Amino acid sequence: MGANRFTTGTVTVLLLAGTPAIAAPAAEPAAASGVLVFTPDFFAGSRPNDALDMIRRLPGFAIVDADAEVRGYAEAAGNILFDGKPPSTKAESLEDLLRRIPAAAVARIELIRGGAPGIAMGGRDVVANVVRATTASRHAAITAGAVAANDHVLRPVVTLEASRQSGARRIEGAIGITTEIDEDAGRGTTRTIDAAGVVTRQQPRRKWETVQTVAGRGAWDTPLAGGTLSTNASVSRARKREDVDTGAEAVRERETLTEGEAGAQYRHPIGADSRIEALVIRRIGRLRFDSTATEGSDSEHFTQRSDTAESIARLSLRRERGTLAIDAAIEGAINSADGSAALFANGAPVPVPGSNSRVEEQRVEASLGATWRPFARLTVEPALRLERSGLRQRGDAVLDRRFTYWKPRLALTRALGGGDQIRLAVQRDVGQLDFNDFVASASLDRGEINAGAVDLRPPRSWTVTATYEHRFAGDGAIVLRAAHERISDVVDHVVRHDQGVPFDAIGNIGRGSRDTLTAETTLPLTPLGMAGARIVSNVTLTRSRVDDPVTGARRWISGDKPVTGTISLIHDLPGGAISWGADMRMAELKREYRLDEIRTKARGFRFDAHVEYRPGPAWRLRLEAVNLTGLSFAETRRKYAGARSLAAPDKTETRRTATTPTVLFTVRRAFGG
Repeated sequence: MGANRFTTGTVTVLLLAGTPAIAAPAAEPAAASGVLVFTPDFFAGSRPNDALDMIRRLPGFAIVDADAEVRGYAEAAGNILFDGKPPSTKAESLEDLLRRIPAAAVARIELIRGGAPGIAMGGRDVVANVVRATTASRHAAITAGAVAANDHVLRPVVTLEASRQSGARRIEGAIGITTEIDEDAGRGTTRTIDAAGVVTRQQPRRKWETVQTVAGRGAWDTPLAGGTLSTNASVSRARKREDVDTGAEAVRERETLTEGEAGAQYRHPIGADSRIEALVIRRIGRLRFDSTATEGSDSEHFTQRSDTAESIARLSLRRERGTLAIDAAIEGAINSADGSAALFANGAPVPVPGSNSRVEEQRVEASLGATWRPFARLTVEPALRLERSGLRQRGDAVLDRRFTYWKPRLALTRALGGGDQIRLAVQRDVGQLDFNDFVASASLDRGEINAGAVDLRPPRSWTVTATYEHRFAGDGAIVLRAAHERISDVVDHVVRHDQGVPFDAIGNIGRGSRDTLTAETTLPLTPLGMAGARIVSNVTLTRSRVDDPVTGARRWISGDKPVTGTISLIHDLPGGAISWGADMRMAELKREYRLDEIRTKARGFRFDAHVEYRPGPAWRLRLEAVNLTGLSFAETRRKYAGARSLAAPDKTETRRTATTPTVLFTVRRAFGG
């Protein structure tokens, strides 16, 4: 096997023939392979502790976690691979998986753009592949600290991690407790204005919400019968406490979510140019939710119970011959949710449609795809998936439905030289339903009741995407992406009648569209005299349209945000012992269109900052200040006496909250090598 080596700055480039670890330089030869390889030298100046630190410093790349709204394991997987394969877990975030890999255990990180030999892209045009070293090693780390906020709130953060590797055998585990303080917690006011503009009610409001999670996770990789077996297991329990006090009314919410998962993935080569892969995943979850609202002598109580399960089995085959790679797979999944809800007013039961529901979905999908390089600078990726599924609903509603979906995809990647690329793709996707929508829900704080969904169908969309990527100065990148979606059976708010009484529910409202424009940039500031500094940004503009089922008017899809994004300044000081950064999260706005209400939520700019001190390879001290300026939240509810199509709003309620800054301090100590 021949190899040609290039070096551009600290990015080492390899052009290898016929191996999964193909790489390319950041200069002209990268145009042919579309793969950039970042060796540990590239990250040495920042003294990374783990693979997450390294991934965050990849120019022009942002982590995209698994997408719960996409059907199928392969298409919903995130954009990080581990030793050339996706993780055999859906419960853990990519950040958690990366955090468990010590930086010393990373041999290189490959940024794969438009496909590479031996790599299944899972429908994404760019993925990062973390390649771990196979040398014998032992690693352990403990992270301890606390998150603090006003009102004398102090909560612990503790994580224990350990791993051991010997050749291709690897075992790792982690256990920890974390605490999150909701970003809209704080103090403010609630004001109600009638149709004539007169203030009819004004009162103070305090909201406090925390989530404490205890989790344990483990993974084991070992050679087996000529192949490689990877297994994982995890269990977690998250407890959420939310309290709202307006003086006149007090709302108390308690939620416990317990989840468990076990998965296994087996890879076996077939000859020199093929491999077969099998995957199984089993997930279970249990949700317990209780809410009580008290105002004077009146009280309301709402409870919700839900048990969910998901089983996935997948078998795939990949065959490579020269410039052509063929992928074939068959996947089966069984999803179920058994939920119940109950509402009481002053102790008396209040009937809500959809209070009892069991939903089961069975799905089989076959897929065939290819990666073809007819020319050195051109990659063509056609694919076709066929899905047959059935959805069974029991409880307050009885319904059986069967669906057949064709999901084609065609992607083209054209290298322009100098590391630049143009990527084009057109594909049809089918969304994954949220089974919680089939069960009644309530928000006593807002006085809203939601009926369970009936005859809910997955949304389907045709999406056309165009991407231009420009790389410069070794570690600079600009990625521009434009996408247009044509959506059938948009999932939004609809009206459900029960014995002549209208209720708000989730349902399908017809055809819609969504346009997005995304800019991802990494701008090194070394040319301006700030060595080790860079500006990283990721900003998305969105516009969506759909016909309102109540008024018939054209409007936004509920929940879509016109602008989202983050702009960060990160500076690794010379020597790597100290780094600091500041982040600005852009202001956001979204609307929700209900039967008798239009709700607008606006969140102001959020500013975060951090400083990290690494006195030695084994130590890291990090101080992080979140929401430094105490961002503002405003929620406006335009309420109607009946359906929005009948009259103008008769009152408007506005909630304004000045949120609280939080501080997180952690100390990390690593062991082994």
